[in-house]
Amino acid sequence: MQVLVLTASDEKEEHVRAFRLGAKGVVLKDSARQTLMQAIHTVRAGQVWVDARMTGTLVEELAQLGPDSAAVSARDENGLTEREREIVKLVATGQKNREVGATLSISERTVKTHLTNIFQKLGVRDRVGLVMYALRHGLTGAV
Repeated sequence: MQVLVLTASDEKEEHVRAFRLGAKGVVLKDSARQTLMQAIHTVRAGQVWVDARMTGTLVEELAQLGPDSAAVSARDENGLTEREREIVKLVATGQKNREVGATLSISERTVKTHLTNIFQKLGVRDRVGLVMYALRHGLTGAV
């Protein structure tokens, strides 16, 4: 069973607890109808949904758990270039493409190109999938 939690709470502890209890997604009650529908479709497809407003907060919380032992070996086996690993780390902190570009002194268009390549290499569909992959595989370390 896929569980999507609809909540009025924006407390990170509540969201983390929902995921720890097996929820596949948490969406804020005041989200737009389109966002709610997208969350439902995402969870029904077997993927994880995290409200965009909570991504950075949840990443910080989950990063404290650290990578599992399989994740350590995945660092060398994921096929990412050094620049791509830098971009993954910055995206995992919640930075937008423009901010990543400014941090790395590259254009926003170049960031988008790198993200397209990263998504393909890691088999993820979007930024949330990328962040979840990065957390599971220990790719969120210091930049």
